[in-house]
Amino acid sequence: MTVAELIKNLQNLPSDHLVVIRGFEGGVDEVTDLEETKVVLDVIQDWNYGSHELLDPRDRSEGDDVAPVVYLRNGA
Repeated sequence: MTVAELIKNLQNLPSDHLVVIRGFEGGVDEVTDLEETKVVLDVIQDWNYGSHELLDPRDRSEGDDVAPVVYLRNGA
């Protein structure tokens, strides 16, 4: 999902709803922060992990397998 697609979808929802993300072991956490960073695409094959590897925001890696992203966090 791109930022434009996210904005379009969010515009159809009540503006007073919380935005949550999956918790570490279970449950959900409220989103309290976001940041622009990069990921290396499709490098993790384990079923219990996400497909992409989050890079440190200071990492200057580039290439076809590196993508800019918006990372939603719960402030932790």
